[in-house]
Amino acid sequence: MKPKVISIILFLISVNAFSQTVISGKVTQEKGEAMPGANAYLQETYDGTSTNANGQFKIKTSKTGTYILLVAFTGYETYSKKPELNGDTIRLNI
Repeated sequence: MKPKVISIILFLISVNAFSQTVISGKVTQEKGEAMPGANAYLQETYDGTSTNANGQFKIKTSKTGTYILLVAFTGYETYSKKPELNGDTIRLNI
């Protein structure tokens, strides 16, 4: 009985350890025009990316908890949001 319980617990821990949160979205100007080259990243981590030609980005992270997502582009005010990272997909339009 004990080996089964231990196996189940180890399996659940390993599944949780490999879960990733995906933060994706699109960065646009007020008029709706895409902003290619904007930097999107989680503060105090190495997780981040730049937007593509369509202003879209996708960050995959194994971090959990509350982090500050920053989106910066030269000449514009930096956007910040505190999403809860828990293995789900987060979609944002900025």
